[in-house]
Amino acid sequence: MTPLPLPDGILFVLFIAILALLLLKPRIQQLVRESRPEEKLAPQPAIDDVAADDTGVHGTRVQATTTTETKPDPSIGAHGDVSHAQATCFRISGIPFNWDSNRLRQALRDIDPELYLPPAELSELFPACCDTSQVALLTLERCTAYFQNFKHNDERQKVFAENGRKIRLVFDKHFYDLTPMNRPTTPIVVDVIAITGLGGHAFESWRSRTTTDRPVDRPMWLRDFLPQAITGLRIMTYGYDSNLKNPSGANLTDYRRNFMECLQNARRDCPKRPIIFFGHNLGGILVVQTLIESRKHSKHRGILYCIRGVFFFGTPHQGLRTVEFDEMAGELDDMDSQRKVRNLLAQLREGSEYLENQKDDLSEMWGKLRGKVFTFHETEKTKSVKKLGSGVFERAGNEFQMVQRLSAQLYLPGESRFPIASNNIDMVKFDSPQDRAFQTVVTSMKECLGA
Repeated sequence: MTPLPLPDGILFVLFIAILALLLLKPRIQQLVRESRPEEKLAPQPAIDDVAADDTGVHGTRVQATTTTETKPDPSIGAHGDVSHAQATCFRISGIPFNWDSNRLRQALRDIDPELYLPPAELSELFPACCDTSQVALLTLERCTAYFQNFKHNDERQKVFAENGRKIRLVFDKHFYDLTPMNRPTTPIVVDVIAITGLGGHAFESWRSRTTTDRPVDRPMWLRDFLPQAITGLRIMTYGYDSNLKNPSGANLTDYRRNFMECLQNARRDCPKRPIIFFGHNLGGILVVQTLIESRKHSKHRGILYCIRGVFFFGTPHQGLRTVEFDEMAGELDDMDSQRKVRNLLAQLREGSEYLENQKDDLSEMWGKLRGKVFTFHETEKTKSVKKLGSGVFERAGNEFQMVQRLSAQLYLPGESRFPIASNNIDMVKFDSPQDRAFQTVVTSMKECLGA
């Protein structure tokens, strides 16, 4: 057999090498994944893709995630959370109770094979607030294929066939309704519910902006500090759609009704368990509404008598400055959206008769309750919302006091008042367990629990 000329031989060898590489590539990728200890999991289930409905403000939504550190665009939310580095946090709901973290990791890799690549962080699995499933938080520094192009209100489902039944994992990053933040130690002595503010986010609004080696490691104190500081807590956050750019049309009454519905569902098996509320900004207003409504109706009166403490962070009990937000409302595309936002702002502005009546109602009833009240006010100013040349609103304007000290305090008998050296947005973003404000919260909580 005549040997091939040298150039043709080289080409032939290259051809064979490339062909072999293409044929073996899937097997090589599999071996790489299997070489990672944490990834050796159960057999791969069948998967079906399902799009979940976007149900708006009302409705049971599985909590999913949050954009961790997006540029502070007030057109996205008046409360405008900002982060220094990119990272996106997703909530995963509907996880079967018999799954562990390894089983969930395998399911995530089946959905998106790139997910085994760092940097990414999967939280511990937390018991869901209202049923026997579990919830986890997935934080990505870089969104892989499946998680790209996720709009704020999107929900996506993945259906797994396992042992003759369908398992539906639901992914979102809006964190609407209640989201668990820990796996409680037993016995559970109190439910802790944190309600975010105007245009806020149920996870990111409480998350530190501190610099870390990896953006996914930035702490969120309700999840990362509080469970270690006090045992026996079931910690939940509550989120709702108060976005001023794409208004839902909900008013304060709608927000309160939805919150109370979620609260009743989460406590149906423990209606007498003590409660501690954290309310930030508008979230504090929802807490006050809940207390007042609970007094009026016997169906909810159990909530009222379970209160052990209420913590108000920068809550505008006498209203807040809304001038810049009114300007934003005037820039919305249609008159209906403008009307919805202005109706909400009218209830919140300084001198609001609605808030004045609410404060009077709370003052009248508070002395009959067992709970303690703690009010925190900011000492630093917040940048105002300003329209830039591009037409986008950002917090780039002059600094102002978002909630005045007198507005943040209730002057109730036995009320404890504390300053926080921060602006209204950052006052609930504790950087470490040594943070003085965090330690004050822990001390005050122990006072509520008689510890």
